[in-house]
Amino acid sequence: MYNESKDLEIQNILANFNINMAIPRGYNIDFSNKEFASISIETSKTSQVLFVYQYPYNGEGDLKTSMIIEKRNDFLKKYTVGTRDDSYLTTAAIFPPYSYDILLEGREIVELRGWWEMHNGYMGGPFMSHTILDKKRNKIVVADAYVYYPNNKKRNMMRQLEAMVYSMRFLSQ
Repeated sequence: MYNESKDLEIQNILANFNINMAIPRGYNIDFSNKEFASISIETSKTSQVLFVYQYPYNGEGDLKTSMIIEKRNDFLKKYTVGTRDDSYLTTAAIFPPYSYDILLEGREIVELRGWWEMHNGYMGGPFMSHTILDKKRNKIVVADAYVYYPNNKKRNMMRQLEAMVYSMRFLSQ
């Protein structure tokens, strides 16, 4: 379904991470540089956000759940801001994320599923991410998605984001 409606501008940004993903039209580029990109679709009541980020691979420890969470929190602190001073997205410590090792079409993926929250704020919601080693470039690449839709069911919105995350493929391997 999503493969038929890729946004070329977004695909050009994703190429900086050596990946492509099926992201439907309507998503906007919030921010992009060589290590982090934020892509979202927002309404007055909802947010569906996809982060893509990369960092150098330093060994097997980089694919351990604790390191993935630590790196996630580092990137979110650096690149997300809330409405208050010193507010940013982080992984909720009260609900530690679940981690799964997945083999998908020959790719080894670490999937996280958990809860995000706003440090120094009052927001939160579900997130999921895929972390994968780009062996050719010796980098870790992460696709991380979250939903904000207070007091409403988020399942269908998360499923849309999951489809995008699961579509992640390296451009060259």
